[in-house]
Amino acid sequence: MKDVGIVLDCTVIPICRPGGKLKEGKKFYSGKHHYYCVKVEVGVNPRMGTASTISEVYTGSTHDYSVFKEHYPKFQDKMEGSKILADSAYVGARPELGAVISKPVGTKEISSKRVIVERFFGRLKTLFSVFRHPWPFDVEKIGEYFFVACCLTNYHILQNPLTKKDEEANQRFLDSLVYDYLQKKEAKRIANERYNTKIKNKLNPGNMPAPRISSLGTQREGQTQNLVSIDHAISRREEEREQLESLREEERVCLLEREREREIPDTQSTDHSLDWFLPGQWKSTNIFLLSSSAPFPVFPTSSSSSSSASASSSSATHNTQILSPLQLLLNQRND
Repeated sequence: MKDVGIVLDCTVIPICRPGGKLKEGKKFYSGKHHYYCVKVEVGVNPRMGTASTISEVYTGSTHDYSVFKEHYPKFQDKMEGSKILADSAYVGARPELGAVISKPVGTKEISSKRVIVERFFGRLKTLFSVFRHPWPFDVEKIGEYFFVACCLTNYHILQNPLTKKDEEANQRFLDSLVYDYLQKKEAKRIANERYNTKIKNKLNPGNMPAPRISSLGTQREGQTQNLVSIDHAISRREEEREQLESLREEERVCLLEREREREIPDTQSTDHSLDWFLPGQWKSTNIFLLSSSAPFPVFPTSSSSSSSASASSSSATHNTQILSPLQLLLNQRND
């Protein structure tokens, strides 16, 4: 295996599911890895472990041998009669290029030489985790970023040679793709089963599985608790209604009492200042007797007063005689 000049292999970079038409999106789906991805071929120097040649970016559905046929003319002049070491995906390159193919049941020497390219990919994706996860940027710029990452990885490998840990890192990356695919497949299968059972139960209600006794017991207990809480709420509402009705009745009684008090007049506080003007107060003597609240002078009773004056004074409640201004004038004239 001393005449091997380059070790070839393709690596995948996962991407998000592309939008647009379904036919265009299928080009990026890899049936081997069960993921939407792009593919890049890298040729690694078997002695140093650094990348010697890097291809362009291809869709995930492109076969490795198809990538090789387009990429090989770019580095064919630098081979100088040396052989190419690749895996079983490059079987078509054996007769025309003299490539050494590492099959799954190949010798340990061939497989140990080919492992170096797997270690390179592991070191690359360990240093730049953006190539392990779905690509968050524009897909058209993956080639530029990948070329720069390979150059920096070459410098890192010269300082720190490749080890078995790098190979394990690349294997973990490939296993993660398979794990994600299986997890999505299982979730899809469970969703389909639930949907099918739901449709069957709708079409044939008698085929529904009977619930367990324990579940029935818990269900009945929950129903009884709900009924008790409902009865309690109803009784509480009835009590609140009764309290409101009693308060409203008390307010009605108070309003009726206030209206009655307003209708009954206050006889004690009646104003008698104009009682002397009423016609019923005129007597036969043509003298107008004022009430006790009239603003006229009050004179004591004398023996020289006339019989008509004594008769009118006897009707007064108090022992005083209240005279009108006309009688005052008459008395002054008689004097």
